[in-house]
Amino acid sequence: MTTFLLPVEGLTITCPWEIGRVQLYPGAQLRSLLGDNAQAMLGHKVIGAVTTKFVEELEQGTVARVEATDIDAALDLLALATDLLRVFLKKGARFRTTMFGLPGQM
Repeated sequence: MTTFLLPVEGLTITCPWEIGRVQLYPGAQLRSLLGDNAQAMLGHKVIGAVTTKFVEELEQGTVARVEATDIDAALDLLALATDLLRVFLKKGARFRTTMFGLPGQM
């Protein structure tokens, strides 16, 4: 299994949530989720600035950690988890928005 870190647009959480095999984290915890190699890229001379900018953008939202065999399986699991979360939130609150999901899905 491979671990994928994927953005969830439009969802803001204050503490980690687990939905099946998908863990959702506040963006502020992203750097602690990155492996050593990814952390090293932040200080790289050539790609460090671009990588840091990308990480800073992701830190503003929610990040999903998904373990799957490939990226397609990870995206499918995350889509199912956000669908379940959307149904749960929609049932419990009449006036809150449930407009969140994978980039490009909204």
